[in-house]
Amino acid sequence: TEPRLKVFSPNTNDEKKFVNAMFSFQVAKNIERKEIRDGEGLTFDDIKDRLFANTNVPINQLRKHVKQVANFDRANKGIWSVKSIGEDDFPGVEGLGRKVSPEGVAAYESQCAAIHRLKDLGITELYTGTNMVANVAMVQTYLNGAAQAAMERRREMKRVLEVTKRDPKKSSDLIYYEKAFEKLDADYKKVKRRQEIARFIYEELQLSPWYLSGEFIDIHKRGIGTARMRLTGLGDPSGVGEAY
Repeated sequence: TEPRLKVFSPNTNDEKKFVNAMFSFQVAKNIERKEIRDGEGLTFDDIKDRLFANTNVPINQLRKHVKQVANFDRANKGIWSVKSIGEDDFPGVEGLGRKVSPEGVAAYESQCAAIHRLKDLGITELYTGTNMVANVAMVQTYLNGAAQAAMERRREMKRVLEVTKRDPKKSSDLIYYEKAFEKLDADYKKVKRRQEIARFIYEELQLSPWYLSGEFIDIHKRGIGTARMRLTGLGDPSGVGEAY
């Protein structure tokens, strides 16, 4: 199935715009449902604990969404009731629902699942923003050069050490060359480890749904640039180049 829209990149304006619309709609819909069923709305604690118990929405932000769609009745046990259509430009529950498409919900759920997976892998910060793949690629390029330079220094010192071992006249200097080689070997292993971590993060970010869907839509749907997209390697779930 080809993606119809881009999955929202975390912490971007597109994500925030959709989340704001979806949360407001969910609040208004559930308050209205409770009013139809029981003749009264919901308290703020009901909204927080029932609707958003498994989310990390800050209390102040959630309260802002509630105020946009409902009125507070302090005299009636602190109940929130849905605003009338037109009140404070409130478009009604159906009007809010038209701003939340099924494709948007699917994209948001895909984003949430991918974020959870990245966090499970230990990638807790670098997935946010619109240019993180490019930024990590730049870091990887730097580390590739650093690893190559460290390997060459290690190789040269190893050669000097072997020559010194064969020359009895330089036996007194052998211990210094051995220590130098140990230091360069440790430096090489350290930068090599960083290089491997950067490559791992880069590959996982490339497999994120917001990156794959964005690249696909920009190239195939919008015709941006002259590139051709071919899904291979880790990003091909079919294993034979037939994922798209």
